[in-house]
Amino acid sequence: MLVATLADRARKTLVIVPSIELKNQIADKFSTWGILRELGVIGESTPNPVVFILDKILTDESCINDIEMADVIVSTPSLIARANKKIKDGLKELFSHVYFDEAHHIKADEWDHIKNLFKQSKIVQFTATPYRNDKKPIEGEVVYNYPLSKALADGCFSKISLVSIDERNPSKKDEVIARAAMDRLIEDRNRGWVRHRMMVRTETAPRAELLFTKYKEWFPNERIVMVHSRTKGRGKIVEEIKRGSYDIIICVDMLKEGFDYPEFKIAAVHDLHKSMSVLLQFIGRFTRTQKDLGDASFIVNYAEESMSTELENLFQEGAGWEMVISEIADARKAEAESLLTFLQGCKPYGGFDSPEIELNPKLVYPALSCVCYECEQVDWSKFKDSFNLDRYAITQPYFNQKENVFYFTTQKREKVKWARTDKMCDQTWNLIVMHYDLTTKLLYIGYSEKRLDVNSLVENLSSNIPNMLNGDCVFRSFDSIKRLSIIHAGIFKPANHLHRYSRLSGADVTTELTRWKEGKRCQKSDFVGVGYRDGFPVSVGASVKGKIWSPARVGDLKEWKAWCLEVGKLITDETIDSNQLLEDSAEKIQLDKYPEGLIILATDWAEELYSRIHKLTISLSSYKSILLSECTLKNILIQDNKADFELNLPEKIINFSIVLGGEQGHSVIGLDDIDIMIDGLKSEPISLKKFFEENPPTLFLMDGCTISGCIQTDYGSTELVQIPKNQIEAFIWDNVDYTIESLYKKGEKREKSVQEYMMKYLVEKGAKIVFNDDNAGESADIVAIFQDNELIKFELVHCKYSKGKSGLRLEDLYEVCGQAIVSLRYKWKPEELLKHLERRNGNGILKGLRFYHGNETDLDGIKKGLKYSNIEFEFAIAQPGVKANNLTKDMEGFLASIYSTVIEMTETKLKCYFNQN
Repeated sequence: MLVATLADRARKTLVIVPSIELKNQIADKFSTWGILRELGVIGESTPNPVVFILDKILTDESCINDIEMADVIVSTPSLIARANKKIKDGLKELFSHVYFDEAHHIKADEWDHIKNLFKQSKIVQFTATPYRNDKKPIEGEVVYNYPLSKALADGCFSKISLVSIDERNPSKKDEVIARAAMDRLIEDRNRGWVRHRMMVRTETAPRAELLFTKYKEWFPNERIVMVHSRTKGRGKIVEEIKRGSYDIIICVDMLKEGFDYPEFKIAAVHDLHKSMSVLLQFIGRFTRTQKDLGDASFIVNYAEESMSTELENLFQEGAGWEMVISEIADARKAEAESLLTFLQGCKPYGGFDSPEIELNPKLVYPALSCVCYECEQVDWSKFKDSFNLDRYAITQPYFNQKENVFYFTTQKREKVKWARTDKMCDQTWNLIVMHYDLTTKLLYIGYSEKRLDVNSLVENLSSNIPNMLNGDCVFRSFDSIKRLSIIHAGIFKPANHLHRYSRLSGADVTTELTRWKEGKRCQKSDFVGVGYRDGFPVSVGASVKGKIWSPARVGDLKEWKAWCLEVGKLITDETIDSNQLLEDSAEKIQLDKYPEGLIILATDWAEELYSRIHKLTISLSSYKSILLSECTLKNILIQDNKADFELNLPEKIINFSIVLGGEQGHSVIGLDDIDIMIDGLKSEPISLKKFFEENPPTLFLMDGCTISGCIQTDYGSTELVQIPKNQIEAFIWDNVDYTIESLYKKGEKREKSVQEYMMKYLVEKGAKIVFNDDNAGESADIVAIFQDNELIKFELVHCKYSKGKSGLRLEDLYEVCGQAIVSLRYKWKPEELLKHLERRNGNGILKGLRFYHGNETDLDGIKKGLKYSNIEFEFAIAQPGVKANNLTKDMEGFLASIYSTVIEMTETKLKCYFNQN
């Protein structure tokens, strides 16, 4: 900021800052040119500027004379924004340069007002976090970016270590955080860093007051103070803090922008920031470098249920955390810069009269949905002709010429239906976003108004009769989805004048699709399906009328455009059979009793929960909760219309049953008196019974089908992929007792186990980590992690004992293959697998014993590498009771079914470790 003023020979500079503290700091820097003389940037003879600090709202025109005498004026935004119009008009032409410090505030009304007031000046915006939690951009061109990685290399940013605790008990969380922070403070003092101080961060004033009382109780010999917006004598307390009068300061966001106190080196975070940008700025308070100060420490509860996925990824680190923060901050800046560059190209569309409504849709988040038209040309200037301006008001449209993206918002006004008057209208805001691809001559339109006349809009834009891509071609968007399940289907029956359209779900979908395939008089209308594409879960919706969407997904303008182009490739690909989705779609059958002779490989949570399973918790009491993913389900018995289950918790087993029949298709019995809640699924916790009523367990069957509640899903007899011979490895299994599966049983170590034999093999194979994850809640019996340059490979091995000598018993494969299927979900979120391993090693009967090879430091290294490495997974079964070279046809067919399922769901391979003899 100082250098920019000198380099550009600023005649008169206005600096806008968010706080009084920062106002005084900036003024002090300008009044002496900071460290520029010390660095040799300017000479000793260079005069200091005249600096004027505004400390009250401008109410008198005589103030302008004082401002004219100064070179640099520093102010908070309100002191100028709230001045009368005459004074502001007098200031308009006064400043050659206007600087905004902490420019992520720029979207606030008063900041924006000042920016518009001085639009004739050169405006420069400074911020360390060019992204906001509300996703509004910092408008302008990025001219300089000082990466945090360079700040580290230059010594401007100190080292910082993360101390992650994992405490889920609400009554213990605060004390565990406090004692971990105090231990680090004492450790720093013992190293000679006696100036270090601790900040205790919390969210609200009542929380601060509670923690103030607790900290004084826990640490009676420490000097402790509390400061928040309602604290009397805040200014005096802040000055005492700066003089070093206190060791522990408990605050509520009081000491952030503008508070420069390098002695803050310990952060005890009792309540997390919800925003990554605010968090990174907060961390910056603790990384000031100065002589006689050591490194910083950040203490956070890793088990915080409300933690976002983005923050979880950040909080997986340990020592050397500053490098990870640097990577994330620089990546965020790069991402923000990329988006800003895109948005910088979005200019107000010329030739449009002043809009009636001053709404600037500079950054919008459209739903990932569109309709698509073939157009030889598009004239964006004709867009307004499609709207009746008696009913619509249109905001200023924006156009990115390079990306050919055009968008605007409308306000639709309609008379209310409940009153006979023209004076009252319903007003509805909607978004229209469009992209024209010059290469393919395709126009994509996304819109939020359900009754918008899109054909009229396209006709005006193209000066031609619209040619929408609709009909069967839209169903090509379901191409290449494996294990496709149509969860909703709209069927049109032209011969039925009483009931022409049906919206179906569950087993009714299969009934109507069968009628369609048999040539009965019904037509496709719309479908929503889920499945797996490219090894990850995916959902797609398409309507014969032309609309295609990705349910429950939104994106920024760049993402929307990229998504549209992918959709366009699919629906225009003539080689894709649009009816194939009917062949590929799984058959759903509603059961009133369970089929006889079911062979159940595994029981798991409802598949719909996979994307958020690691966010759900089971509250066992007001003081204890555990992750749902750490618990397991087991089917005990199936008979007629009843299936009995066990829910295995770390300290207890809960029995319940699913009974087929009734109005809902199934009911849950045995949980009426169970006082256990599931949190994280809805806005409020729900009972365990209600949870299983809405999300019944999934049974994985031997034939590849699943049963969930009363619905059996048959994925069809697609051609099975035979397991390649190189995926079957034959061992001698010398010195192994086939009847002993686990290395430990009830905490006691056992010799000659199947599991230890495999762990030794994986160590010899070069695994960096071999982890024993055996027992209830496991991801696998063994998790092996390999690291080679930029590749991290996970191998999840499921072991099973055998009754005796090796043979050809098909039942020896059932359970172990079922366990492999259940573990597939970890491939989609490897960071969750690493967190799971951390928790497992810190709790339970095998606490501290689970690393067979490697340690927690190695696991930290894998976590860091996860962000910039290619990730591969392999799932494996180890069964010494199966002869590798003499498999029966039934065994080969079963393994082909499992191998095919693994490929369809994850695009990874199944490895089999069998017996040579």
